[in-house]
This record gives sequence, C-alpha cells and structure tokens, in this order.
Amino acid sequence: MAVLLAGCASPGPSAKKEKAGLEEEGLILTDWVPLGLTSEAFAAANKRLRKEVHVGMPRREFLRKMELNPIPGTEWTGRMTSGEGWFSELSRKNMHRGLEMEEFPFGYYQGKRLKERFAVILRNRVVARIVRSPWSESRRPPSPPDALLSSPLPVKEENRLIGEFYRKRLQSRAAYERILPHLKRIRPGWTSADLRLALGGSLYRLSNGLVLFQEGLLWDHGFKERRKGASSTVLLPFGFRGRDGKVNIRVIVQAEDGLVTAVFWQALSSAKGRRRE
Repeated sequence: MAVLLAGCASPGPSAKKEKAGLEEEGLILTDWVPLGLTSEAFAAANKRLRKEVHVGMPRREFLRKMELNPIPGTEWTGRMTSGEGWFSELSRKNMHRGLEMEEFPFGYYQGKRLKERFAVILRNRVVARIVRSPWSESRRPPSPPDALLSSPLPVKEENRLIGEFYRKRLQSRAAYERILPHLKRIRPGWTSADLRLALGGSLYRLSNGLVLFQEGLLWDHGFKERRKGASSTVLLPFGFRGRDGKVNIRVIVQAEDGLVTAVFWQALSSAKGRRRE
C-alpha cells in the first residue's frame, strides 16, 4: 500500500526472490539509510529546488538542475537512479486520456520512516507545480508497533498487524477530523504524492515492502481497486469508526490511472452524496 492511487503495492515474485537471495548472503541491512536520503542530502535538494526550479521548466532541465540521474529504460526501478533527497521508488508516470502526469517525491529517512516533504509534479513533461507538505516537519504521527518494525514477518501476519494498528490508532473520529480540512482541498488531477503530502500519511519500510499509514483512511473497509486492461480505478474511503466499532464513511476519493477524477462527500442530512469534479 505504498502509493494511494495505485492500490496496494507489494513486491512481485522477482523482488521476493532477489530479497531471499540477499538474506541468505547476509546483505539485508534493516537500518541502513542510502547516502542520498539522509536529512543532509535532503537539505541540499531543498536548497537546489528553491534556487533553481520553477513552474514551466522542461523536464530535461528540471532533471539537470536537481542533479537527478535516471538511466534510460530503468527509470523507476528504485536502484538504477541517483539524486539527493529523491524517493525514486515512489516516483510515478501516469497516462490518463492523453495527459501525462509525472511525480518526483523528495524527503529523507527518519529510522524506517520515509519522511516526504515536497514533490515536483510534471504535466506533459513540463513542471506544473511544486507541492509541499502543510504539516510541520516536527510532527510525529502514530508510528506502527515494534512487532511490525523489528523483524521479518509472513505477509498474512504483517497484514493482520497493520489492520489492527489501523483500527486502534488511525480510524478514530479525532484522527478523521485532523485530516478533514486537508480532505476538503483535494481536487481532480491530483497525484499520489499530492494526496500523501496533503493528508500527512507516514510511509514505513516493513519486511514485505513500503506501507502507508494514513489517519482517517478506511483501507480495510471499502478500499477497492478495479483493473481493465492497462487501466485501473481505485476507490479510497475516508471516515472513522465509532466507539461501537461501526464504520462511518464520509468521503470517497476516486482515482483513474493514478489521478484523482472525483471526490464524493456523504451528505449528513440525506442519503445522497455530493460530487466534486
């Protein structure tokens, strides 16, 4: 569940096989932080962005100014790239109805947490906007329990603990109300990076891959992904669980091919919701 608008991301067979091989050789370093993703590296990237990058800049010039070095044909593998502060494995290129949207998230590691702070969004290979987190850098949202962070777990057990943590810590009414002002800002055309930054979710590297912990997200109740050929539609429900455990869905964000296309709000006075497009 690393990226909001592309469903639940999990490692494929080749990634799992490669990881198993590295474990056998003793090469998995659980607390190792890539040199380019330290807080110092991010500070350098942030300075470079403020000084060199602007809306309307062509993609090639943006890559050069930020000193990002993708290798042709392997741009999003997460390994065959380099660049200070750049979370290359979170970068996405989405095509929807002839529109190409590309996102470059930046931040740094804080323990096993990937702390996203800004993203550069390109539309048709031109910088369209620079998005920053509205949340304080010192904010510490609820972190997952040690059982999830400390040792490798089977996928089934990891998912059980994730679901338990969501229900206990992230799906209260207070958690939903904390993100409500930011939910109201969501607009069609937003990318996964837009959503993650706006809503203040926390990305953690667990034994089976990256997982997003997002307050107010009912990922275990109504989260759906439908695929038809190369196209996908994702429904993201937001709301809270009452003290009796009853689920209250208040907002549903719809995304097609990685981009928000509609936001549905539950009208409290009637059975009808209102749609923002």
